[in-house]
Amino acid sequence: MAYKLQRALYGLKQAPRAWHDKLQQVLVGKLGYAASTADPSLFIKHSSSGSIWVLVYVDDILMAAKQLEQVQQAKADIMGQFKARDMGEASCYLGLEVSRDRAAHTLLVSQLRYADGVLGKFSMPTCRGRSTPLAPGTQLSQQHGECMGSSRFAELIGCLQYAAQHTRPDLAHSVSLLSRFMSAPTTLHWTATLSILKCYGSTKQRLAACMAVSPAAAATTASKSLGLGTPAWEGAQTLDAAQRGMCSCFMGGSSGVEKQEAASRDSQHSSQ
Repeated sequence: MAYKLQRALYGLKQAPRAWHDKLQQVLVGKLGYAASTADPSLFIKHSSSGSIWVLVYVDDILMAAKQLEQVQQAKADIMGQFKARDMGEASCYLGLEVSRDRAAHTLLVSQLRYADGVLGKFSMPTCRGRSTPLAPGTQLSQQHGECMGSSRFAELIGCLQYAAQHTRPDLAHSVSLLSRFMSAPTTLHWTATLSILKCYGSTKQRLAACMAVSPAAAATTASKSLGLGTPAWEGAQTLDAAQRGMCSCFMGGSSGVEKQEAASRDSQHSSQ
């Protein structure tokens, strides 16, 4: 759904804050929602009929609940407080394209239009031929290549980070590695970032899938949770920390990559 604003919202520094405060007053004070401690833009309401989640981005709202009647009631409650437009079932939100297969109980999320926009923005609309973000053994340093402006490099890294965070976790390691050179990128880093972009373009059809899990399957999954972690110095020869990856399977799965806090290249030697 989308709100109809009576006053100008964009362009004023305090307008988004004022609008969020007003919306929070209504959702929390009048409608019984609670703001999430993890994300102030997420509001949750628990009742005897179930829970409903309301995610807000400026004047765009995404709602989710187990029962359709709960969503319809939440829409009616909010539209009773503000002039708003019901956009129907979500199909696109902040560059995320959503499709459902209700028979199979699956929800697919893609960013095809977002990917096409990024490729066109960086003059690579028809790139092909890369199945991996970086070639094995790629070495990055701050001493090789010619210095270049950071604005274009930072812009591309930001675009790739948005994709990696939502539908392309397979790009997370490479993007995280190159983001360390944001302050003073060189032509070597730019070439490596374009390599990630080529991979993104040639594999843009990949989707992120969510599947419904029954209580019995959830119990089985919970009892078989897995976690893997490994540090690696490859690709970060001049940096004083390793790259650590993580993959876990718990109620659907998650993945992550982070910079490990360490000062030695040989963890076994440093512990002796």
